[in-house]
Amino acid sequence: MTNARLKLLGLTLLIMLSVSVRAQIIRTIAGTGNLGYAFTGDGGPAVNADLGCPYATLVDTNGTIYFTDNTNHVIKKMTRNGILSTICGNGVPVYSGDGGPATAASIASPTAIIFDPAGNIVFGDGTNKLVRKISPSGIITTIAGNWSVHIVNGDGGPATAAGLGSVSGLAYDAAGNLYIADGNARVRKVNTAGIITTFAGTGALGFLGNGGPATAATFDGISDIAFDAAGNLYIADRNNYVVRKVNTAGVISVFAGMGPAFSGSTGDGGAATSARLNGTAGLKFDAAGNLYLTEQNVNKIRKVTPAGIISTFAGTISGGFSGDGGAPTAAKFYNPSQICFDSRGNVYIADRGSPGTSGNPWGRRIRQIFYVDTFHLTVTPSPVLCGNTAATFTAHPTKAYYSYVYRWAVNGVTVGGNSPVYASTTVHNQDTVTCSIIDTANGGMKLAISDTIIMTVLPPILPVLHLTNSGDTICAGLPITFTATATNGGSAPIFKWYVNSVYMWTGSMFSYIPVTGDFVTCVLISNDPCAFPNTTHIDVPLTVVPSYKPTITIHADPDTVLAYWSQIITLFSNLTYEGTAPTFQWYNNQGPIAGATNATYQQSMYGADTFYCVMHSNGYCAVPDIDTSNIVHISTGKLSVGDLTTESVSFSVYPNPNNGHFTLKGSVHDGAAGIVTIDIKNVLGQSVYKTAIYHSGNNIEQNLDLGPDLPSGMYYLMSGDARGNRVTPFLKK
Repeated sequence: MTNARLKLLGLTLLIMLSVSVRAQIIRTIAGTGNLGYAFTGDGGPAVNADLGCPYATLVDTNGTIYFTDNTNHVIKKMTRNGILSTICGNGVPVYSGDGGPATAASIASPTAIIFDPAGNIVFGDGTNKLVRKISPSGIITTIAGNWSVHIVNGDGGPATAAGLGSVSGLAYDAAGNLYIADGNARVRKVNTAGIITTFAGTGALGFLGNGGPATAATFDGISDIAFDAAGNLYIADRNNYVVRKVNTAGVISVFAGMGPAFSGSTGDGGAATSARLNGTAGLKFDAAGNLYLTEQNVNKIRKVTPAGIISTFAGTISGGFSGDGGAPTAAKFYNPSQICFDSRGNVYIADRGSPGTSGNPWGRRIRQIFYVDTFHLTVTPSPVLCGNTAATFTAHPTKAYYSYVYRWAVNGVTVGGNSPVYASTTVHNQDTVTCSIIDTANGGMKLAISDTIIMTVLPPILPVLHLTNSGDTICAGLPITFTATATNGGSAPIFKWYVNSVYMWTGSMFSYIPVTGDFVTCVLISNDPCAFPNTTHIDVPLTVVPSYKPTITIHADPDTVLAYWSQIITLFSNLTYEGTAPTFQWYNNQGPIAGATNATYQQSMYGADTFYCVMHSNGYCAVPDIDTSNIVHISTGKLSVGDLTTESVSFSVYPNPNNGHFTLKGSVHDGAAGIVTIDIKNVLGQSVYKTAIYHSGNNIEQNLDLGPDLPSGMYYLMSGDARGNRVTPFLKK
């Protein structure tokens, strides 16, 4: 692939635009606004159900929502796909059912609802003045309060024997102790052993005690409580128009609001302690440490940051029902009660409405303030298509929704159906593809928006294979190396090699020793996404030229075996298939001889030596192009040239070599009788045997025996008479 095409592909892959939409939108997820009864709507979509007065909400880690229906005396559950059911209460507002199924129990005006540390649902059984628990298996029990006791008592004893007021709020601290907003102007604490005490409040109505111990303070209408991450407890002191804080040392102070003489809804953008509150019904912290207050009397939800700055999070002062699909601050509520958060930061609000039979369709809903989610799209085979205009797009939502459809769009025009997959056979260059998840129950608002994929459609390209080899002449016995390169081979082309259609190797280079008649095939497989077809090949028939082995033999002149002391010998080479410019290197016992690089070599002999020569041929198809000669061993005797004079008798030794017993044959040149002395010397010139032969002038033939103890080696038979001397070398085995 060319650099330009690579850049285009990289750019296309980067333009899978992630739409970071964190706008908050409000919608209704349960309730029509019309007054319903205990089991109205069970089994169907919660958004179509008529409810009583939702008081508090709770959401688990799976996205299942629970809420208390205060006037219908039940607790409802809504699954992630929005189906409503009843999990507690038979609709009869009395007290019964402990130890049995929660669905068969009687509860009265349930209020706050939370999870305990073990995952049980804990709720305030308001009119029964109890705190009750529903296990994961659905069994209900009472964990605080005594239905038969109608006065506040029991501190220091079992919580189940104590008298409580109407329970309006619940919270657990980090140690697992339970705190109860007791309608008798107190906050009660139940430790992990089940013993109840008073944590805050004297029971008297008032607004006293700030700056002192919480147990000495007075309240007027505690409606909810909540812990921050540091372990401080916050108390909604409803009728005093404040939120109060009890620190970990037990000292109480005002956290928000100005006191009982300052009701209203002012102060946004400033310190919470300078703001006016009105009818705080619920408290809840989000994961970032912001405290949310439901201001029931002014139909608002307000937010206080960790720095103490207050603002309006949702709602307007005037009550009613409006705003779904828009910003929370433009929505209308009617008596909002308590709220909760899910793990994604979405808010669930019990929009309580009127407890009476008023015909207005306000409240009686569960509202959600949610962040518009983003999710990813994938496309197969790729966001880059090459002549192939078919592609399949898949949506990957990050969560489940209540009631929704998929809505696909190409270039802003709606396409496809309600499916997480959209397939097209007509993708065009620069098409933009998006997907949205639409809430069908609330006028088509967007719950989530996908990335945008910009498609690239390119024309197909043809891959081209190029081959080079290591030489034009292929000599028998020598390897040939092929190198493959590609045009339009992609980022990782594959080269496969075959000899006579048999697979041999994968890689850009291939070497082997061919024979005549071979043909080599290289197949290119391109991974360029636009290669079409993605394979091509080249066949290469081979002709192999016969090869010849060059040879070198050497001999010495004047003698290949023996030299005399200081004699100059010349070494000659006999060559075959040496080419036009062979090269030589002569060697002796000590290794390569410096400068001895000619076809001949001369050396004066002063001792035994060994010689050989290495020849490199430049002959056409010399295989191999090197040969090493035979080895020549030359012995040297301690004799001078002056010893070698003409004599009248010439001798030869037979056999030669011998074992020290041989026949000496001689011919007399002038036919005159005489005496010939025989002196046999070793290579050091030392005599090892002497004798004299008397002859009559005829041919001489005489046996000699040097004895078995004479060492093997080269010897010189020196014969002499009055006319001179002669040397005959021989070898004793």
